Amino acid sequence: MKTDFQPDKRLIEQFNILEQKIDAAIKLITTLRKENEQLRAKITELENLRQAARTKINNILDKIDSLV
Repeated sequence: MKTDFQPDKRLIEQFNILEQKIDAAIKLITTLRKENEQLRAKITELENLRQAARTKINNILDKIDSLV
């Protein structure tokens, strides 16, 4: 006995919608990971600048102390 299975069109449509949502989620995750990477690099850059500024300020304060 051979039966031709015809999947429910609504089920197929729901699977297609789910697939689109999964694709969108993957794209969003990829975008957020790239943005996170960029932000981490920016944090490192800013921390280095802060440390350089602290060093300069300390050097200036040492010079002032030596003059006083």
